[in-house]
Amino acid sequence: MALTHGPLVHTPLAMEAKSKLEKHKAMVEYTDFLLGKIMKLLEDLKIRKNTIIIWTCDNGTSGGINNKQNGRLVKGGKTKTTENGVNTPFIVSCPGLIPQNTVSNALVDFTDMHKTFADLAGVTPDSKYTYDGHSQKDVFLGKQKNSSREWILAMGSHPAKLSEKGVENVYYFRDRVIREARYKLFVGPDRKAYKLVDVINDPDEKVDLMSNPEYKEILNRLSAVIETLPQRDNDPKYSVLSANEWDLPVKVKSQVHKVGHPDNPAPISEQKKKKSKKKSKKKNKGKE
Repeated sequence: MALTHGPLVHTPLAMEAKSKLEKHKAMVEYTDFLLGKIMKLLEDLKIRKNTIIIWTCDNGTSGGINNKQNGRLVKGGKTKTTENGVNTPFIVSCPGLIPQNTVSNALVDFTDMHKTFADLAGVTPDSKYTYDGHSQKDVFLGKQKNSSREWILAMGSHPAKLSEKGVENVYYFRDRVIREARYKLFVGPDRKAYKLVDVINDPDEKVDLMSNPEYKEILNRLSAVIETLPQRDNDPKYSVLSANEWDLPVKVKSQVHKVGHPDNPAPISEQKKKKSKKKSKKKNKGKE
């Protein structure tokens, strides 16, 4: 469902909500209310004990909203590759099949859902396709503590660009993170690693371990994954329609505009430096 999402609004259960945080909380509460209606129906139909419910979301909270987890302040990380952006709530419930009141640290990725659902339903996925996911059936059912995954991958997000050939990604090769159960490697659009963190002992991901020789083996292991990834990311497949008066103007040249493109290869660190220089120049002009 679209909840919770901007624009933040009050809900039928909290008409008095006014501030951004109050409206955010109201939308979370209303999400829970709607899920409760679904679960009540399953109970009335007497199929709740044999229906697996998976509740999750697509990314972290908007950057303008902060909250606490286990006493630690967590800032909204939507669009970011830090854990507050890509690690989301994931609840699996089925009283007759799923162990209750347990927490799992197994590595699970959204691409696993297709194979997991097929496995739970007792069907074989179409052999004509190649699947990135792993079945997590035994993890869900409590028969297996760890998943068969050695690592998971996540990307941030950024508004697309409109070229003469249609809508395109901003990145030729999107910056991303490759994560094991404990360690996580940040990879730039130049396909090079630029940060290694211990997400268990450093939840704020502030300590870079890349230059520490004690972590060389881990760095090499995660860096090897980069070579297995496609050289470039696919763009959305849209058919270009005939021109209309409301069309937005094309401002970039197809493909070449992309960060990391062979003709625009600056790594993410240099891109950020350029942006900060532009900002400082604007500030100086204002002072003059």
